Amino acid sequence: WARQIYTMIAEAEGFEKEIAESLGEEVSIAQQQRISCSIGIVAKEYIRDEEEINAMIKQADDLLYTIKTSTKGNYRI
Repeated sequence: WARQIYTMIAEAEGFEKEIAESLGEEVSIAQQQRISCSIGIVAKEYIRDEEEINAMIKQADDLLYTIKTSTKGNYRI
């Protein structure tokens, strides 16, 4: 799923068209200023309790933070 999300964002070319429509004027967004997405993914076959769910959320959040501080626009599993 993460790759599909990145493909959709790339194909939207920074959402310039959508932003221009919303503002009612043409816009030009530099490549480094375009909308990006970072995703932290954690998966587990069996989840036993709420504590385990909370631990997984923290793991995903930690992965996301690592991505945002190093390589924006990426994902980690």
